[in-house]
Amino acid sequence: MTYINSDQPKNLRKGLGALGTATEQFWGRFINPPDSVTDIVARRKAQLSASISILLFIVVVIGFFASSGFQEITNPSNTALLVIAIGLVFAYLVSRTKYFSLGSLILVISLAASGYGLVFLNPAPSDLVFAGGIYSTIPLSLVFGSVLLSLPWLILLTAANFVIIAMAPLILPVISFHRAGADSWNILGLGVVLVLTVVFRNALERYRLNEVRETNKQLKVAVQELNTNREMLEVRVTERTFDLERRNRQIEAVTEVSRVASSILDTDVLIRQVVELIQNSFDLYYVGIFLVDERNEWAVLRAGTGEAGRLMLARGHRIRIGEGMVGWCIANARARVALETQEDTVRRSTTELPDTRSEAALPLTSHDRVLGALTVQSEKSGVFDQGILVLLQAMSDQVAVALDNARLYTESQEAVRALRRSYGESSRQGWVDTLRSQPVMGYISDPKGVYSVQPDEEPMQNPAKGEILKIPVKVRDQVLGSIQAQKEETGQEWTQDEIEMLETLVDQLSVALENARLYEDTQRRAERERVAADISARIRESLDVDTVLRTAVMEMRRALNLDEITIRLGESNGQ
Repeated sequence: MTYINSDQPKNLRKGLGALGTATEQFWGRFINPPDSVTDIVARRKAQLSASISILLFIVVVIGFFASSGFQEITNPSNTALLVIAIGLVFAYLVSRTKYFSLGSLILVISLAASGYGLVFLNPAPSDLVFAGGIYSTIPLSLVFGSVLLSLPWLILLTAANFVIIAMAPLILPVISFHRAGADSWNILGLGVVLVLTVVFRNALERYRLNEVRETNKQLKVAVQELNTNREMLEVRVTERTFDLERRNRQIEAVTEVSRVASSILDTDVLIRQVVELIQNSFDLYYVGIFLVDERNEWAVLRAGTGEAGRLMLARGHRIRIGEGMVGWCIANARARVALETQEDTVRRSTTELPDTRSEAALPLTSHDRVLGALTVQSEKSGVFDQGILVLLQAMSDQVAVALDNARLYTESQEAVRALRRSYGESSRQGWVDTLRSQPVMGYISDPKGVYSVQPDEEPMQNPAKGEILKIPVKVRDQVLGSIQAQKEETGQEWTQDEIEMLETLVDQLSVALENARLYEDTQRRAERERVAADISARIRESLDVDTVLRTAVMEMRRALNLDEITIRLGESNGQ
């Protein structure tokens, strides 16, 4: 089975297209007029004139050499061909200049002259020779003239050919007037047909030109309308782009508020950053945050933007809950919007903010509890539409949750600190008990070996060796003892790296000591609980009171390693 690659036809078409382009460029080098000829129709006529000149020249040269060429130069046919060749060369050269119309005229006249040469230079002229010469080139010259020449030149060429053919018997008497008359009228008829064709063609071109002009007018009107619509669209796109950029900034502000709310636990820093961020992102006149006081009576300003915010914070600005837009917002747990501040009867003006034209107050709600309110104010009327309010309320909720989380974090930190203090006290008491049972604990390591520290042994003081370094051993800020280290060589000092290394090791030792103490303490408690459980189990083995007392006194003396223990029942007042 033979498979045909589907890319082969595509590659073939691509190759043929490239070949055609290369051929067109190569042929254009021989027929293109100079760049000064810019009109498209004129350039095409110049290219056509040059192309016809080249092709006819090739045909004439082939015909010339096929009929013996220069060996029979006196032959009328060869002479005519030579005249055509010379005329075609001149026609081609002139067609490559800005005078290409003259080249076209030379081309047409050369063709006509060759036909007349065949007649008038023939040594044995006759009606047959006359007809052959006339019809061999004259019709072709008229056809080319209808294509390359203007209408006046075509009419003049037709009339000249008619007159020359009709008057030929006067020059060559061997030619009959009947023959000349018939041929002249035939040429005239062909010329008239070609003239009428040109006239029709010109009329058709003028009609098309008028259509093109009318179309151009309509296109100009359409282009003007399109330009107008484009300008309107550009304005709308610019406005929409500005709105989108503004909305993107606002959405980014929501994201930034969320980031700030999740990363900052200091409420004062949090609300200060939030009000500045909202003011810059929404291009507002003023932004403030009120928080409810502990008695739930006042909304106290805790953060405000600009100089107005600084002044109101300095004088302790506050609003009673239920009064003004902020107080109403907190009391009702709902947002309140004044698109025109003068029309809102609840709103109360502030002397520090005289230019406010629209205002909105949004509650800071977390877990169904109103913590305060966010107030936003603008110098423009009707600014706070539904889209902006949704974003502002989202930020208000994030701030409220962050404030609630900060409160919970503060409370948990207080609880942790209290637990640490309690644990630290327990740890200190544990070490006190441990050191009370064994006042001196420690070991010495020197070239002799490792041995325990004796209670009456003095710390190392050997002036013959190097510097002594002493570092305290601490557990939860309680100094348990110290580590003393001495260089081996006399006068040798401790480097900073060595000191830091020893301090790190002492810290690790402190952690290990605490863990060991806790482990021993846990072991002791476990042992006490085990012993208590064993004694309780043995005591509960009997239901006889005497047996229970006997077992209890025996097991307690054994477990506590006592010399004597007594249990008495029946004595009053515990004696």
